[in-house]
Amino acid sequence: MASGKRRRRKPASPVLLAAGVVGILLLAFLVVWAWNKYSMGTDYADLYEYYSLTDGQVDVYVDMDHVSERGIVKDGEIYLPLESVLKNVDSRYYYDSDSMIRYALPEEIVKVSPGASSFKMQGSTVSLQHPAFTVGSSGVYLSLEFMKKLSRITCESFEDPSRLYIFTDFATEYTKTQSRADTQVRILAGIKSLILTDLPNGAEVQVLGEEGKWKKVYYNGCIGYVQTKRLGNDAPFVREAPFDAWEYPGISLEGPVRLVWHQIGLVSDNEEIRGEKRLLDGTEGVNVICPTWFSITDGQGNFTSKAQRFYVEEAHKLGMQVWILLDDFDPGFDLYDVLSVNENRDNLISKAIRAVKEVNADGINVDFEYVYEKTGVHFVEFLRELSMACHENGLILSVDNYVPVGGRDWVNRKEQGVFVDYYMVMSYDEHYRGSSSAGSVASYNWSKNGIVDTLEDGVPKEKLVNGIPFYTRVWTETPESKAEAGATIYADPNSIYGRYALSSYSAGMEEAANLLYANNAKKTWLEEERQYYAQYEKNGSTVRIWLEEQNSLQEKLNLINEYDIAGVAFWRLGYQDDTVWKVIRETIR
Repeated sequence: MASGKRRRRKPASPVLLAAGVVGILLLAFLVVWAWNKYSMGTDYADLYEYYSLTDGQVDVYVDMDHVSERGIVKDGEIYLPLESVLKNVDSRYYYDSDSMIRYALPEEIVKVSPGASSFKMQGSTVSLQHPAFTVGSSGVYLSLEFMKKLSRITCESFEDPSRLYIFTDFATEYTKTQSRADTQVRILAGIKSLILTDLPNGAEVQVLGEEGKWKKVYYNGCIGYVQTKRLGNDAPFVREAPFDAWEYPGISLEGPVRLVWHQIGLVSDNEEIRGEKRLLDGTEGVNVICPTWFSITDGQGNFTSKAQRFYVEEAHKLGMQVWILLDDFDPGFDLYDVLSVNENRDNLISKAIRAVKEVNADGINVDFEYVYEKTGVHFVEFLRELSMACHENGLILSVDNYVPVGGRDWVNRKEQGVFVDYYMVMSYDEHYRGSSSAGSVASYNWSKNGIVDTLEDGVPKEKLVNGIPFYTRVWTETPESKAEAGATIYADPNSIYGRYALSSYSAGMEEAANLLYANNAKKTWLEEERQYYAQYEKNGSTVRIWLEEQNSLQEKLNLINEYDIAGVAFWRLGYQDDTVWKVIRETIR
């Protein structure tokens, strides 16, 4: 018979209870861990801390690149450091010796006085809400309002903290997209990264790049990251310019430039074109001759002149224009003193124009070879002002520059190319009198790179003229044991001497050929340099010559056509032999 009492349940095992508690805790840990790992972070960045800004400062971006120099806010207006503007936005502003701001327009120089809130431009008065610029202990600052009147820029500004985005590129095709849900822009490409700003559904952003499953975007004054899955399809766009780019007038020849420089040491050297030498005989194809007539002599911009009217008349009879070279070779003055002072710069320009017109010449060729960094901005302003004076008088302006190696960015090649009619790159002196090793004056690649690098620096091909030498250098390497006392000794493992003294002099084509003949030296074609090389022994030394003649000339002339540039210039008349004129005439048409 069954008992009526219930069977007592055995108490739970302590082990099982402990396991259950551990399981629950583990599950809770996993839930919290998963939440922390996979949920979106909700913390916002402190923007003042992120941008490291203090009151009155403005963080600046130009075409999405961060600029290290900060702007300032003064009386509600944003002002930017002039040096930063010149480097990052627009290099055309110029702070002159009278503490005025100048800006070169196509046919006038805008001039703004200190503290002025208006200025004359294109026959009208332009009024501003704030002074165009301020000057203080930290330098010159331009107002954004003023810049918008002259510089082709658009801007977006934001507060708390103050940020300014400037856009200067209205040709490049950029990428944009829209958000597909409410989301955030974060500092880094990660869901836990701090939030810079909220991104509402349907908001448009500019896409700057990708990083994994994230896109780098610009929105609401912030550059950060958004998950790609929260964005729509990409679409191209081009920024709309505020106004058409300034078009600067110029004067050009109908065909390619075929110029030859004529070195004039004495006034009597002008007779070389009509006396016994008659250096222009047989120069078919040359359409410009450039005599070295003007040389600056002092810091006030005065210069000596060897110009004579008969020379111009003789050249014109042969169908050649005459562009007078203006140089800075006199060591008795500092070019900075001439170009940095308004009065001196004006004096040089007005006297040069007058002197050119007195002999009925056709243009000016500026050959300033002592433009150091402190002089750079003043040199470029000089070219701007000289170009206007030349064009007002129907004169062509050209300028000579070194091959762009070793920096020298302060000469602002791109800006020169805007204002001058022709830009000559002197693609020679690859090796020169002061070189520590012997070598070519102008190897093929040196000449080619001179063209390519100048084009990459922004000089238009329609204005670029490549300078080619008619000369070579005759190098003499003397072993240290036979070197003169006090001679500089060079060490070169590739030299047959190892240690030697080095000297050289320039020689024209015929002189170099005669040296080879007189010393029974054989020439060898160098494929890389694309010119002939020869050497011979003399008086215990080795003489080495990288020859310039019609074959090497042909190789360099082919580059003119290959890169479709404006023409060619030769240094100098008298160094050539008679074979070159036919090559020039048949190659550069």
